[in-house]
Amino acid sequence: MSVSKNWLAMLVVISALLILSACVNEENNSEEASVPGGQQDSSPEDLVTMSEGLQEYSVWLRTSNDPSRQSNISEVYVFGDGEVMGYSNFPDLSIEKVVKLSDEDIIQYVSEKAESKKEGKFTLDISLDRLGQNTEEMNVALASGNSIRTFDLEAAASEHYHTYYGEGSGEFFDKYPEFNMYLSAVKNGEVELPKNSDAQINEIDGDKVMATQPIQNGNLITFQPNIIHQTIFDTTFSGLQVSDNYSLLTRVNRSFVGFKVDDPNTKSKNVTVEGE
Repeated sequence: MSVSKNWLAMLVVISALLILSACVNEENNSEEASVPGGQQDSSPEDLVTMSEGLQEYSVWLRTSNDPSRQSNISEVYVFGDGEVMGYSNFPDLSIEKVVKLSDEDIIQYVSEKAESKKEGKFTLDISLDRLGQNTEEMNVALASGNSIRTFDLEAAASEHYHTYYGEGSGEFFDKYPEFNMYLSAVKNGEVELPKNSDAQINEIDGDKVMATQPIQNGNLITFQPNIIHQTIFDTTFSGLQVSDNYSLLTRVNRSFVGFKVDDPNTKSKNVTVEGE
């Protein structure tokens, strides 16, 4: 009788351990299946494709792929009606500053402060993986547009003046023996600053020069299929990784799940597969 009781007690203990182990495994599997950023009870069907995202959300920020309130924003892209405007080389702008600004405030800030801009009509192009079945990355490219670089007029004129060599340089320095004479001639339009190409147009605006060059088939952004999703203060940012260290994010509602690259069977009209 004592032996039977011992076996019964052991059986109860073993059954309890098996039930506990099953519960732990189920909980771990549930955690592994969750979407980055703490979103629960979601599936790939809940994610928004980037072709849709770029139509619905206009202002996108290039920042760290592990964003915090101190993360610096190196570029701002504004999308709308099949066109994009990219801004870079502006004074320090952090996530912490952005959460206090509206989209209109951000656009105004970078349009006034950015020294480099790219604008034009864009297309989205999918690159397939080695098996040709899934999207490995998706590129945002300028089908046509312009690159606009703003720089200091006096610095550019000084660099050219003090490095001027070659045939006819003697005549040049005879005409402009002092730098200020040359600078005045440039400002008055008597002399044109050197250009990187014949297609470049230099426009002088006060103490600045705006150099505009046409762009064709220039790649702007490369989206990778890795979700970046973070809430900082009371603002949620979501987007995709664009390199090993950077992502492109936009502000979304806290309940938003995330974005994904379009798949090769996308129905979006502005998406091509490997340029076709």
